[in-house]
Amino acid sequence: MDLSKLEKIKFLGNGFHGYVYLVKYRKKEYALKVSYINPEDLNNYNVNLDNEQNLNKRIIKKYPNQFTKLIKYSILEDCNEKSGDTNMRIFSIYKKCLFRLYSIVNDTWQNIEPLINKYNLNRKYSMFLQLFNIYSILEKNNYVHGDLLDKNIGIKYTTDEYIKIHNNEIPTYGIYIQLIDYDMLLSKEKTKYIKYNTKRIRDKNNIIFLMIENNNYINNYIYDSLNNIEKKEFYSKLREEKQYINLKTLTKNNIELNEWLVYLLYPNIYRKLLNDDKLENAKYLLPIKDILNIVKKFNDTEKIIEYLINKLK
Repeated sequence: MDLSKLEKIKFLGNGFHGYVYLVKYRKKEYALKVSYINPEDLNNYNVNLDNEQNLNKRIIKKYPNQFTKLIKYSILEDCNEKSGDTNMRIFSIYKKCLFRLYSIVNDTWQNIEPLINKYNLNRKYSMFLQLFNIYSILEKNNYVHGDLLDKNIGIKYTTDEYIKIHNNEIPTYGIYIQLIDYDMLLSKEKTKYIKYNTKRIRDKNNIIFLMIENNNYINNYIYDSLNNIEKKEFYSKLREEKQYINLKTLTKNNIELNEWLVYLLYPNIYRKLLNDDKLENAKYLLPIKDILNIVKKFNDTEKIIEYLINKLK
C-alpha cells in the first residue's frame, strides 16, 4: 500500500529527518511519519526499520499501552513530499522517502508540561513510574530508545483505572505513558557496546531531568560550580568511558555535561548541588528528596520502580 496517498488531516510536527501528519486510514486516525532517506545512510535506515519491526513483534504486542505501534510502512522512490516547516527543506533534496503509519497518542509530555506541574503528587509518581517501567521493559529486552526526550513521550488518555507494574495495580489517574518515535532505536546485538551503553544511560538521565522543570538553569549552575579539580575528574572519567565527546566543547551550554553528570560525578557533586540554597530558582516536578533517592538508585532501574511503587501505597 502506498501510504503517501493517505488523506492528511493535520501537520503535527517534525523530527530531525522527517515530519508527522495526522491521517485517516480505514476511518480511524493515525500518525503518519515521513522520513527522507539519505542514500549514503541507507544501511542505517534498514537496520533501524528492522529493529522497529522486531520491537513490534517481541515487545509492543505484549505491552500495547506502553508503546505506539507500527501499523504499516512503505517506501517511495521518487518522493515529492514537502513540509511547511522551513527547518525541513534542507532534507527535501533526497528523493527517497520512508512512510510509517503508527497508532496515535493524544498529546506529548512536552506539550502538557505546564499542566504536569499542577498535577497532584500521586499522579506525577504514576507518570514517572510508568516511564521507568517502559525503560525497564526495553532494557530487559536489550533495546534502547535512544532519544527519550519529552517530545517523544506520548500521553494517551484512558478510562482504565489501573495498570499492572511488578504485580501491583498502579492507578493511571487517566493517563497512559507511551513511547513514540523510534528513529534512534538501538538493539544491543546490532550495536557496539560503547554506543549502546552511552544511549542507555542518556535515556535514563533524560527521565531524571524531566523531574527538574527548568534543567537549563541546573545545567548552567552545575558547570559554574565545578572547581578545577572536579572538572579534571569529570574529563578523566569521560576519557575512561571512551565516550564520543569532544572535551573542548564541554561548556555549560553543552548538553553532554548535563547528560553525564549524574552517572559520573554523583554523589560528590550532584547531591550537593540539589541541596544548595542557591538553586532556589529551580523548580521540581517531584520533591528533591525523591529525586535524590532515585539518583542514588541510578544503576538499578528495578529499585527505582519499587521506590515509586511504594510512594503510591
